[in-house]
Amino acid sequence: MLDIQSRKENYKHVGANVSPRVRSFLTLYSLAKGTSKSKIIKELIDSWMLKQRLKESDAILIREITFKINSQWYTSKVLNSQISFFSFKEIIRGELLEKGIIETDVDLIMKGLKEK
Repeated sequence: MLDIQSRKENYKHVGANVSPRVRSFLTLYSLAKGTSKSKIIKELIDSWMLKQRLKESDAILIREITFKINSQWYTSKVLNSQISFFSFKEIIRGELLEKGIIETDVDLIMKGLKEK
């Protein structure tokens, strides 16, 4: 009814299984400090991302994924000569999008795939 938009509209849930002890500590900490478990985890992930990006940029990770997919294609071609490169690329594209990789990054990965 009210035209109020959530700040989390573009957010996506990322799940992780943790031990009962970790869950309990997160709950204890969040209650004691008056914060949410989501905020604690988000701050940890943001900090981790900053550190990782100093070592490996998105471009480096995209090249690494592209290399792995190209290797998979060469292996697939030997084991299953009936699949076309176009079909292989469409399957890979769908898998990458399903895993939550943004379309611009998927496009960069797809551009790096080589048939030969």
